[in-house]
Amino acid sequence: MVDALGARLQAALGDGFVVERQLGSGGFATVFLVRDLALGRPLAVKVISPELIQTREVLERFRREAATVAQLAHPNIVPLHYVGAGDELFYLVMACVEGGSLADRMADGRRLPPAETVRIL
Repeated sequence: MVDALGARLQAALGDGFVVERQLGSGGFATVFLVRDLALGRPLAVKVISPELIQTREVLERFRREAATVAQLAHPNIVPLHYVGAGDELFYLVMACVEGGSLADRMADGRRLPPAETVRIL
């Protein structure tokens, strides 16, 4: 079950995708796990917070982020597949990388081993 924002995203994406669940959120955006039905692959879709869209500065920041990420190609950077808008939403469609966040990894209070820290950095 997805929330109201997830339902709006589903409407914006159309029948070729299924919004499965929210992966996380912050002050600027919410990220959803979306299934691409045609290719059978999971995607991460970052939706800019609708209440922020009303300022030109936020939309410009969103466009700059998309343009910057689209130019990057590196094994440690999630590739951007598409930038979209619909149902008054603006979103980035990216590859979905399995695993938790660094915050999740550190939440138990244990230090990461030095080799793992170097690998992440």
